[in-house]
Amino acid sequence: MKKAFYNISEEKQNKIIKISIEEFSKNGYKNTSLNTIIKKVDISKGGMYKYIDSKFELFEYIINISTEKILKNMPSFKGNNIYDDLITYAIWEYDFYKENPKIYSLFEKIILYPSCKEEKIIHENIIKTSNTYFFDIIKKYNISTEKSNIIFWTLKGLNELYIKNIIEKESYISQLMKYINILKKI
Repeated sequence: MKKAFYNISEEKQNKIIKISIEEFSKNGYKNTSLNTIIKKVDISKGGMYKYIDSKFELFEYIINISTEKILKNMPSFKGNNIYDDLITYAIWEYDFYKENPKIYSLFEKIILYPSCKEEKIIHENIIKTSNTYFFDIIKKYNISTEKSNIIFWTLKGLNELYIKNIIEKESYISQLMKYINILKKI
């Protein structure tokens, strides 16, 4: 974002961010119209270009602040055992995405269905960040790459299924505990 963006009111910044997240999460990068964002924000095209150089710059900014929000809200892990930390992480992820469904939808589109080169670029960055963070947690416990992958796929699959289908938290935790008990055996 250009310096001028940071000189406008926080309210106007938040409006641009909120509307951009809504549009990108609903339509993906390729099908999001910068003109639609401009109309919904209620500024001129020239005004918007005082803040950004391109639609991709805005998209990248939205992804970066969303990623920062995720990482800032990430729980701390006690490190006593991997299963307690996994439960803490999974419940946090469920709660975060329930409270931020548009961010979830945005990341889901990019991670599961990147539809253009711009989304593929962002996809690679998100995967690197996610894997680095997740596998840094796992490394504390000195477990094999294979077991780490099984844990990662289990949690991701379970969270995506429950978050996407808006299943009750109690049911989610019950299923999570069943999978954790299975993981303890491998």
